[in-house]
Parts: sequence; C-alpha cells; structure tokens
Amino acid sequence: MMKKQDEYKMQAAFVYAVQMKYKGSVIVFSDTAAHIGKTMQQQLRANKLSSNFKQPDMTIFAMSEIYGALLIEWKAKSPYKKNSTELLKNEHIEAQNDCLNELKARGYAAVFCWDVHTGLQYLEGYLNNKIITQKYE
Repeated sequence: MMKKQDEYKMQAAFVYAVQMKYKGSVIVFSDTAAHIGKTMQQQLRANKLSSNFKQPDMTIFAMSEIYGALLIEWKAKSPYKKNSTELLKNEHIEAQNDCLNELKARGYAAVFCWDVHTGLQYLEGYLNNKIITQKYE
C-alpha cells in the first residue's frame, strides 16, 4: 500500500506557490535525500558526511535583515497537543524540535508547518523582516 505523501504534496504546493509569486528571487531547497531508500553502504557514507543534526525538510534562501535563513519542518498534521503549545510525545518530533530550537538560537527562523497557507505566511513575514513565531493551530 502506498503512503498518502501528505508532507510531499504540501511541500510541492508550497514550492510551486513560491515559484509563481517570487519568480526565482527566493531559493527553496528541499531535503529529499531523507526520503530515498539507501543501501547500507550508502547510509554509512551519508552518516559520515553529516553530524547528528536533524536537517529540517526545507531551507529558504533569501535575504532577511533578521535571520540567516528560514527553515521549515513539514508535518502532515500539527505536532502539538490540541489547543496547546506542548509537543506530542514522540521521540522523532522531540529531536526535530530540539534541532529547530538550536537553529533559532543561532539566528535562523525555524518552524514546524503543516499547511501551505501558513508556510507562505511564514515566508512573507521572513521576507518582510518580521519576527517569525511558531503557530500552534
């Protein structure tokens, strides 16, 4: 049975919207390597080329007076408990959140996102030099 690929569809829609609106002035890099099955040797080689860093799904390269880049970790649904800022109990999500927090501490805008509209709002705020804050709903 094939996965629904909700995260992929959101990312693809986001990239398309960015290309249409910004006509190449915004560079979007999506970490597709994480989704490709690798042989054991390929995985060992990949592990040697990176630290124990949980790269967010997408990096936006565009000038901002506040941040070094905008990084988005896409999710099929909110990683937060309903009506809360508390993360769901999940080791993978918690590791990703730690990564986002480390990136924020280093001067990047870094957020979870689970819908295209919100992703575009984050990008618009980023490009307009506004403080990016995580939306929980």
